[in-house]
Amino acid sequence: MWADPLAPQLSASEALLHIETSRQGATSDASKRERRLTVAAIFLMSLLALGRETCWVETLLGLDWQSAIECRSARWQSFGPDCPREVWVIRHGEKSSNPEPGSSEELGLNATGLARAQHLAMLVEAGRWPRFSAVYASSPQPVLREKQTVEPLAAAIGVPVNDSFAQRDGEASLAAAARLQCGVVLISWEHCRIPALLGLLGCGTDPCAACVPDGAYDAVERLQIEPGGRARRLPPWREGFRNDTQGFTDYECADSFHVQSTRCMMPNGSMLRPPLRVHGLM
Repeated sequence: MWADPLAPQLSASEALLHIETSRQGATSDASKRERRLTVAAIFLMSLLALGRETCWVETLLGLDWQSAIECRSARWQSFGPDCPREVWVIRHGEKSSNPEPGSSEELGLNATGLARAQHLAMLVEAGRWPRFSAVYASSPQPVLREKQTVEPLAAAIGVPVNDSFAQRDGEASLAAAARLQCGVVLISWEHCRIPALLGLLGCGTDPCAACVPDGAYDAVERLQIEPGGRARRLPPWREGFRNDTQGFTDYECADSFHVQSTRCMMPNGSMLRPPLRVHGLM
């Protein structure tokens, strides 16, 4: 090969150094390109994720309307429909501490509890409470109190009482259904299970986890389901009816029977938790 006699002659060591420097420079350039590509990929993925949530990618990219409809449907299933949503949770009306065996009060409301149920209907009819889009009560198997509490109200607004969800085993399904319902939803539930239900509805604050005292019938827990699916606890509300403790002045949820299915926080900060179930043993 012909060599230019005027070109500077490099020693072997200088030639190796020159090659190594060139290689490092090429590696540095490749590394920069790789970093740029990574940043661009992250940005693009974030943009697509945002587009998937808001469903505008289907429109901007000129995809068919069916894709847009499917996108909206998927988003609805994940976060719920684009409409105002609230869930109200109340305790059933008053019961008797020592009902006559075989009487209607053994599994149902006493006279005060039935009067409370009529009071709730009056609140709706007078416009002091919303006209609920759905009314739920725990499955009357065998206790009737939760359904009895909201039957007059539901009849006043022409909405059936959905009592297809059982306490404990059906609470997760109930919470999912209630969160997706547009408008204001009312749920009548057993007081020892209300904290667990509120947790499934998305409320993780201490007030939602607090055990409900035996003599407290008037409180209303209200949750606003936000567009992203988060549940926000609204200021406390009351039914405005006289309380009738009927001998209940403690925390029934902590007794040996109810503690088997209770999960709530006592006033001293301790948590009541049901024992773990071992398949085949409990």
